[in-house]
Amino acid sequence: MGLPCAEMKYNLIEMNNKKYRGTLTKQVILSSLMLLIQMIVVFIAAGHLYIPRRWIYLGATYIYLTASVYTLYRYNPELLQQSARWIEE
Repeated sequence: MGLPCAEMKYNLIEMNNKKYRGTLTKQVILSSLMLLIQMIVVFIAAGHLYIPRRWIYLGATYIYLTASVYTLYRYNPELLQQSARWIEE
């Protein structure tokens, strides 16, 4: 059984994170769209899809972008929301 103040702090964090969940989804979708556009341009320019190094790069970039957005959501959701403000304007 934990301390009451620790449990209250955890509940406040969870309530705040629920408020920013839509921002998390928007940022992940935006990152995925930017990566998809980059992938389309590169593979059209190359003329074929068999570029193993490029697939590895795109996979690693996707993992990095998703992890960085999730880290912002977890530790500083206000910053994540502010960086997503330009999407709504």
